[in-house]
Amino acid sequence: MFLASFLTYLGMLLFSFSLEKHYKQVIKKAANKNTKLFMKILGSIFLIISFVVFIKTIGISLGITYFIGLLSIVAIFIAFIYTYKPHLIIKISVLLFVLTLILNFL
Repeated sequence: MFLASFLTYLGMLLFSFSLEKHYKQVIKKAANKNTKLFMKILGSIFLIISFVVFIKTIGISLGITYFIGLLSIVAIFIAFIYTYKPHLIIKISVLLFVLTLILNFL
């Protein structure tokens, strides 16, 4: 379940990176058209994988409910980070990745 949560976060983060404004806030340069398309496709793939993992682990009805609930929480969390500390988003993502790995192996 932690893996599915992290994949949801990563998918939403990649969707936000596909927007020029957010990409410039974090990377400090303009994104080209291919980069934007790649971010959208990769974000979609991560969200689909997360959706499938939620359904496989806790069933279809709760999986859909948890996935949609987590999407809203992740969107608010990412918006909060972009509002106050956009330069820290990469460090926060690495920290969440390490935390997810640790929690999955416990």
